[in-house]
Amino acid sequence: MKTIVTVLLGFALVAAQAQTVVNAVGRYGIGDDGMAVLHYEQVAIQRGRFIPIDVFNVDFGKPGVYRESYVGLGGQLVKSKRLVATDEKSRRLVVTAEAYFGQTTGPASKGASYVLPWIRTDIRWSKRFTTDAVGFAYLPLNEQAKLHWVIDRARLNYDTTKWLRFGMGWAQSKTPDAPLAKKPFVGPTFKTKFGNVELWAQHIPGKYIAQIRWYKTFHLRRE
Repeated sequence: MKTIVTVLLGFALVAAQAQTVVNAVGRYGIGDDGMAVLHYEQVAIQRGRFIPIDVFNVDFGKPGVYRESYVGLGGQLVKSKRLVATDEKSRRLVVTAEAYFGQTTGPASKGASYVLPWIRTDIRWSKRFTTDAVGFAYLPLNEQAKLHWVIDRARLNYDTTKWLRFGMGWAQSKTPDAPLAKKPFVGPTFKTKFGNVELWAQHIPGKYIAQIRWYKTFHLRRE
């Protein structure tokens, strides 16, 4: 208990002295049959290393049939300028963890409720090579919910210029009523003043899909 209190007090101290930013994310996916397969919207407020609130909604092409809505909080557990003391300055490690609480809606949802422990790891190996990985689990909060897990991405990136990055990676998920779904992907990221735009070409079981993923950080003025 003392450890938890110490960590929370540390986050609070850093947050009180840090700038507030708003991270916005939007994603859209379409299948090779022309049908939408993904709608995703997210807004998170971050102050220093602390994320006091993070909300997102997601559906898989049919929001009237099945939709997930979550609210969470968390922070950056590790933020190192160097992987080890002898590393060059360009190397960096950031580990972010959050916990989301949410509800599914729609006739296909059966009213399932979940808590999602979520983790992301970002590593800059050099000035051009980076990796990022995101994974989370669906932990049931009621009888209608079923345990399952997702690896959203584990990706290797190469920055060709200040505005262009190429990446390739792996995603997969496991639900109770289906076999392990393997989802390799590849695509560029365009870094613009309007935000970063990722274009994914991805294979999921039974079809190919294309995704556009946008994200931007808005820096708020200090008071």
